[in-house]
Amino acid sequence: MKNSVFFLILLLAVFSGLPAQENQTPPEPYEEEEFPDWALSLRRGEIILIGSYPITFLATSLVYGLVRFGINSFEPTYAPQPFAGAGAVPLSQDEIAGIAVGAASVSLIIAVIDYFIFRKETEKKRLPESSP
Repeated sequence: MKNSVFFLILLLAVFSGLPAQENQTPPEPYEEEEFPDWALSLRRGEIILIGSYPITFLATSLVYGLVRFGINSFEPTYAPQPFAGAGAVPLSQDEIAGIAVGAASVSLIIAVIDYFIFRKETEKKRLPESSP
């Protein structure tokens, strides 16, 4: 009895998806004018902001750790995280939040700089070249 119920469920699962797949058409690629320029620029900025955040977070935390190490007279207990020993002083919650906000700020600056560079390049391509 269990085998026949299992076999029936298996047959229903296999054949229930077949009619739905027959009527599907392949997706059409996006056309160049389908999205406005501001939406494309916003998407590009979002990708750069989110993509650069892990790198800027690591760089910001390393720079903060080195500055903290220097301010505390290069004591081994204040060494930056990759070089910290067993008795190292941990970062406080405020310091971690500051590092996260600093990294987000640097990522935002990178995205804004990329926006202006990309806008300038696209304007150069759109302007017709002047012939002498």
